[in-house]
Amino acid sequence: KGSTTTATPTVGVGVGVGTQGSASSRRSLSLSRLQWAQSTFAGVNALVQHHSRKDYVLTRTCGFGPQMAEYCLGWALFVQQQMSLAQQHQRERVWQSTSFTQRGCLYGKTIGVLGVGEIGSAVAQAARAFHMKTLGLCSSERSAETNTDTNFDRVRCVVWCCVV
Repeated sequence: KGSTTTATPTVGVGVGVGTQGSASSRRSLSLSRLQWAQSTFAGVNALVQHHSRKDYVLTRTCGFGPQMAEYCLGWALFVQQQMSLAQQHQRERVWQSTSFTQRGCLYGKTIGVLGVGEIGSAVAQAARAFHMKTLGLCSSERSAETNTDTNFDRVRCVVWCCVV
């Protein structure tokens, strides 16, 4: 019938290892027996910058571009069309015919997309359906110079800063 002892696992697996760059994600990647980690983040730079360990496989999830594009443009439409005001009027049973005609439109506007990877490219591609001009923004001058993604009208390098 075999042995009843429980074997110690030889593989540590980190799945969705915390907030990108967080102490928990760094801790998860420093596990002494870790051989493979699956990241659910859009990028893995913050995970690999905080430690020198390179003896494990780090993979990422991809294929979220279309879903994220719909999410981003859905919210852009919600805001531009003033849907919260329309919902309020509906709850109050108020008909404001002028409010509908004064709502904004995405058609022909310019959208700035932070990041020019798979998700950013999908957002830019979806924005093209609204005939929007697309500006890709990235943090690397090299990425801005070498980007050949035709979903973007322009790609520019920006300096990220945070004022507290």
